[in-house]
Amino acid sequence: MNSKVTTFYSYKGGSGRSMAIANVAWALATNGEKVLTIDWDLEAPGLHRYFHPFLQDPSQAISMGLVDYIWSYIGRITGSRGLTRDEIEPEHLVQELQLPVAGAGVLHFIGAGIQDDHYSDKVGQLDWGAFYGRFGGEAFLDGFMQWAKENYSHILIDSRTGVADSAGVCTMQLPDAVVMCMVYNRQSIEGTAAIARSIERNNVERGLPYKDIWVVPSRVEDRNNVTAARLHCVKLLKDVLRSNNNLAAQLRFSEIKHYPWCSFEEKLAVFEEVPGDSGSLLQAMHRLAGQIARRDIEPIEIDSALLTNFWRRAAFEDPRLAELEALSSATDGETVSKLVHWLDEALGAPNERPDWIGALGLACVKQANAFGEIETRVAEFMSDHGFELAGIAYAQDRRGYRSRFAAALEARADFLQRIGRLDEALQHARHSIKLLDSRSTSAPWKRARALERVAELTLATRGPTEALPLYEKMVSLFAEMDTHILPAAAINDAYRANRLLAEQYVRLDKHALAFDVVKKALRHAHGMRHAHRRYSPEIANLLGLSAEIGTLLYPDEAMQILIDIRSQAESLIGSTISAAILERKLAVVESGAYARRNRLDKALEAISQVETSLKASTVEPMLDETWEAQAALRLSLGEHSEAQEFLLNVIHHSSRPPSEKLCGLILQLIRHTKDARLLYDLVLKRASAEGLKVSEQSLLNSTLVQAAALLRADQKPIVQFLQDRLARAGSRSVTTGLDD
Repeated sequence: MNSKVTTFYSYKGGSGRSMAIANVAWALATNGEKVLTIDWDLEAPGLHRYFHPFLQDPSQAISMGLVDYIWSYIGRITGSRGLTRDEIEPEHLVQELQLPVAGAGVLHFIGAGIQDDHYSDKVGQLDWGAFYGRFGGEAFLDGFMQWAKENYSHILIDSRTGVADSAGVCTMQLPDAVVMCMVYNRQSIEGTAAIARSIERNNVERGLPYKDIWVVPSRVEDRNNVTAARLHCVKLLKDVLRSNNNLAAQLRFSEIKHYPWCSFEEKLAVFEEVPGDSGSLLQAMHRLAGQIARRDIEPIEIDSALLTNFWRRAAFEDPRLAELEALSSATDGETVSKLVHWLDEALGAPNERPDWIGALGLACVKQANAFGEIETRVAEFMSDHGFELAGIAYAQDRRGYRSRFAAALEARADFLQRIGRLDEALQHARHSIKLLDSRSTSAPWKRARALERVAELTLATRGPTEALPLYEKMVSLFAEMDTHILPAAAINDAYRANRLLAEQYVRLDKHALAFDVVKKALRHAHGMRHAHRRYSPEIANLLGLSAEIGTLLYPDEAMQILIDIRSQAESLIGSTISAAILERKLAVVESGAYARRNRLDKALEAISQVETSLKASTVEPMLDETWEAQAALRLSLGEHSEAQEFLLNVIHHSSRPPSEKLCGLILQLIRHTKDARLLYDLVLKRASAEGLKVSEQSLLNSTLVQAAALLRADQKPIVQFLQDRLARAGSRSVTTGLDD
């Protein structure tokens, strides 16, 4: 991609730098460019305030940013996580603005960092000299910019003011061009000229290509002293800027007038002005964007009612909206009481504003999913009536509330799924997909993720045959996406989608089709240019599934297939934990391949060796699959007591939901022993666990029905007791999330 990095810099504050970069980013994105903006003013971040009507996290309370990224890097190379705990990739920082226009353009944002109580510590303790001198900061940031250039046509950096180290990074190391915002006073003019000379000198000393430098005077008023200030500016800059023959004319062309409304709030020009207004800020910003892009950039006509809805949501015209946002991440009793109080009031006031009842309804539906089992009645009240409010808001403002009502539908479907009302959950999940904003570049990804819930619910209510086309559609959606403009999570979800589809083919005994799906996904993984460690768990799952299916389809080539899979794993998996878990899976597959050839001695050897090595490993992955494989082999040998011991290990020590294989082995053992003890332990443990999933409840119920046919009459009351216990557990389970 032919990309350009442009830094917006000002020697002093109050020069309109953040205002300019925000409006230029808007102009470029609405004209079809792929734009990334980065708030590099770590000491006083504010770029997000211009973007807040279009951000999911307008206050930056939860979104990681640049300072988190740098500390993560320092933590990795020093062996200490510093002020962050997790490894962060650039894609994890990206926030998408929900632009109210159709087209190929995108506007993404990387903030300064999570704006919490620790933010000032993270910035204050960041020593740029040490970052460059000890930790290879220059190469690290060059790699960051390389990633950005591979994904965006324009990268716009909002630099801090002054001559600090971080400002030097933004003006000298990173950009291809610099926009220098200034006001017409002596200090600003002379400081700007000094920095321009420093940039030029740095280019010469380091043998770097010339950087375009545009000087943009802002807050210009029609006063007599403007002419004198302009002449002083020309005098100081004429030896620095290459195109100095017409510098005075260029300055007049670039000048941005003083617009009083800009002084009161951080607001994009598109909210105040319309295309065609001569002398408007909107026109000036598109003119500057055209200079940067070297092509015509014109304002796009946007529905004023749609813009009004975006601004109203951001402006907090109703003070309760600001309070609601502050409460949205809390879970204490006072918060719940406040939400319930507001909910009661809103239900009795049918003429409330749609922006208020819509926001409140969505907050209540989401909050209901955070309750544990003891608050079931409160959760049901908030989910039922919160969704009712969300529906009223959507009926009153279908256009402005569309995306938020889609979110309410998803949250409601999640709640209904957890309490066992699967048909209603499926209906809501289907409806939410239809409402996803097709103009957003991430819409296909969101649609594919939403489709996973629909497929899961269809599988639980209609069976695998009806669910299969949905899994196929999910994979096709990912195949059509341009993953270069999406976060890394989208690529990981694509691998997950392929794995889920392959598993459905296996369930329907379509092993050849499953094998093709897995091989295609792995070919994609080999072709990725970036490191694979961020996708390791799903790639490990695909490699394990490939081995399992391949050894079933081609039993005579089983050992060679395993050798090939281990070879692929060396180049694809960067995580020690994922590699260890895959090795466990491959040992199970190898053991099964020997068992199918009646080589039970070799099968036991394969599974016993890996179990011993994993027990001694510091990674300590769970051993349930190896225990299940051991139990299956012992059953084949008629060693029922040994098989029971391994199955007890799985039941008592595994924290994962039971697998179909585990339930099948328990039934096989019951057929021989007529003993329901294993089933009793399993069902009571899972029924007591928080978050019993629908798929798990369905599997256990099916197992109980089959067990009833195998047990003696005196043990059948135990089965009835377990069925009742399982039903009660399912009816009160209201926790959130899809299956892992």
